[in-house]
Amino acid sequence: MTLTSDATTKTEPGQEGHALTAAFIARHRRGPAITADLTLDAGQTLILFGPSGGGKTTILRALAGLHAPDTGRITCAGHTWYDSATRTNVPVQKRGVGYLFQDYALFPHLTVAANITYGMRRARRDHRTRKLAKLVDLLNLHGLAGRKAGQVSGGQAQRVALARALATDPRLLLLDEPLSALDTPTRAAIRSDLRALLREVGIPAVIVTHERAETYALGDRLALIVDGATTQTGPVADVMDHPANLPAARALGFDNLLPATATAPDTYQLAGGQQLHLPTTRAGKTVTIAIRAEHLALQPHESGDATPADGHTLAGTVTDATPEGRLTRTRVRMPDGTTLTVLTPARDHTPPQPGQAVTVTIDPACAVVLPA
Repeated sequence: MTLTSDATTKTEPGQEGHALTAAFIARHRRGPAITADLTLDAGQTLILFGPSGGGKTTILRALAGLHAPDTGRITCAGHTWYDSATRTNVPVQKRGVGYLFQDYALFPHLTVAANITYGMRRARRDHRTRKLAKLVDLLNLHGLAGRKAGQVSGGQAQRVALARALATDPRLLLLDEPLSALDTPTRAAIRSDLRALLREVGIPAVIVTHERAETYALGDRLALIVDGATTQTGPVADVMDHPANLPAARALGFDNLLPATATAPDTYQLAGGQQLHLPTTRAGKTVTIAIRAEHLALQPHESGDATPADGHTLAGTVTDATPEGRLTRTRVRMPDGTTLTVLTPARDHTPPQPGQAVTVTIDPACAVVLPA
């Protein structure tokens, strides 16, 4: 369907409850259909989370007006931006969106000031001057306004790009992996600054990321995007800690997925015969127990010692241990051939050796029982 562009946004009755509602289907470069189903309240930040290539950036571009969906509807603050039924498609310049590109897309030959005010070229000079001063102060860009954008650091470039996105007083902020271009120390510092800034300006924002730390730090709500589909939405902690199915668990970073049989409401038997007692129930005999690597504890296990029969501890053999800075990632082979991944602080123990007998204790409060 060919859509016409609407000169103005249309305010619709009954749409005032959310800052953003978006339900649409889009395709990108003849790829699979991408299905979005999003809601966002005023002042909140929504995270689009999921593996790379899942369609997150396409959804962001559709919200901005840079990519037209095939069908569906997008409204923001009561204004209809896209509606396939009425052939409405408001152009990007009339949506009032602030967009922070993944690579920031600054003009390196222009000054920081010129980059920030680029979208305000038709505004009065005194207005541009006041807005520039306010944003320089808000984003701590003092002393950089006259410098060429190609001469600033990565962290400074991120703040310049964010200032440019805020300069036009947008209805909605769209940030595409805003911290991915930064080194790890800078990313950690900017993460806290960005959260504080989003709270201060109070503009609803949608952020694309596949990093869990950024999701917890920046988001109020989370939409999980897997293979082009919005598979789960809700408050960040609810979605991150309670995947609805196996694909969601994999996308959310549950390293360990253990096939099991439910033998009682709180008892599950693994393939090798070991049993786990978990405070959860799941209809059906065959299940999968999902748990993240950081929710397992590792202890040496002397040969001949019995494994504690507490329903939370499993015995196995170390296959390899990989240092990851302050953490150690250890893989443990169970008697049935299943491999568990355990992530523990390196300072807590001597790195285990391949072939070493160990016990792995599960935090039952962090285990999720899913349909197989």
